[in-house]
Amino acid sequence: MLEALREHRKKHGHCTIVRSDRENHALSTYVSYLRALKKRGRLAPEKVGELEAIGLRWDATRAYYEGEWDRMRARLAAYKRAHGHCDVPVRWRHGRRLGSWVVEQRARKAKGLLSEDQQQALEKLGITWRIDDRAWER
Repeated sequence: MLEALREHRKKHGHCTIVRSDRENHALSTYVSYLRALKKRGRLAPEKVGELEAIGLRWDATRAYYEGEWDRMRARLAAYKRAHGHCDVPVRWRHGRRLGSWVVEQRARKAKGLLSEDQQQALEKLGITWRIDDRAWER
């Protein structure tokens, strides 16, 4: 299972495995088991270190959020390749979720809740933080 976790990381760039993913059900169960062992203090420190070196996050909720954030960033990158910009309409018919996510990222930045890495990743894509600024430029 450790090798399967390494392969998942290599293939997907993260160790976040969603329980609903039938292909990775056994791996998801294994990761949940490891998290429970660590929480109870029953996972050897060298194993903890090895798992952290692979990229396993112990906080499942945070790991899921960060994995989901990376997936949405990738969807935004694909949108930009197709449309030439990152101004996804909120009601974009091919993925309302992406438009809402972009609005959420703008709001998180305004409130100081976006990490520096996340902000830089979005700026690298060319996100417009204030949509009014984009309208003014046009």
